[in-house]
Amino acid sequence: MGRSRYHIILIAAWLSGTLFLVDTRGEARAGELIEALAIHKNGHYDFTIIMLVDAPRDFIYRLLTDYDNLTQLSPNIVSSHLLKSGNDEHSLVEINSYHCIAWFCRRMHQIQKVQELGNGILRTTDVPQKGHVLAANSLWRIHRQGDKTRIEYQSTLQIDFWVPPLLGPMLLKNKFRSSLIDTINRLETMANPDQAD
Repeated sequence: MGRSRYHIILIAAWLSGTLFLVDTRGEARAGELIEALAIHKNGHYDFTIIMLVDAPRDFIYRLLTDYDNLTQLSPNIVSSHLLKSGNDEHSLVEINSYHCIAWFCRRMHQIQKVQELGNGILRTTDVPQKGHVLAANSLWRIHRQGDKTRIEYQSTLQIDFWVPPLLGPMLLKNKFRSSLIDTINRLETMANPDQAD
C-alpha cells in the first residue's frame, strides 16, 4: 500500500472516529481477547481468534451448543433455532442476525451444519444457497486452561452482499473484534452472575 493511500485511510478513520486495531496479542488475563486476526482478500474474510474466558469449560461448551438460545451470546443474533438434531452426524441450525458497521446495516440469514467432534471441537459449515453467505466454515476448539476456558476459533467467510469499499473491510474487522469482547463479557457474566455489575 502506498504511503499516501495509507495516510488517507488513517485520516478517514480519524474523521469517522473509528479505531481499527485488529491484530491484538498480549499476556492473557481473565476474560481477555488474546488474538484477533482478520484478513480480507479477494472477497473472502479469514478470521483467527483466541480468547480466554473466566468460566468453566463445560459451561462455555453448553452455551455454545445451546442452538435455540444463541441470542444470549451476542446482541447481533436476533434468533437461532435447532432445525435438526445431530445425533451421530450433524445438527442443522438457523441463525438470523443484524449487523451495523458505521452507517451500513444488514440482516443476515444463515443455515449451518454443526458437527460436535468431541474433545471440545466444533465444526460449522454454512449450507450454500440457504442464506446470505456464499461460503463459510469454522472450527472451534474449546479447552480448559486452569479454571478458565480457552477458545480458539478459525473461520473463512464469503458474503453475498456489498460492503463499502476502502474502509468497509477495515470497519468490518473492527466490528468483529468489538463483538468478540462483548461475547467474552456476556459469557463471564452468565458463568458468574454474582459478580455482575
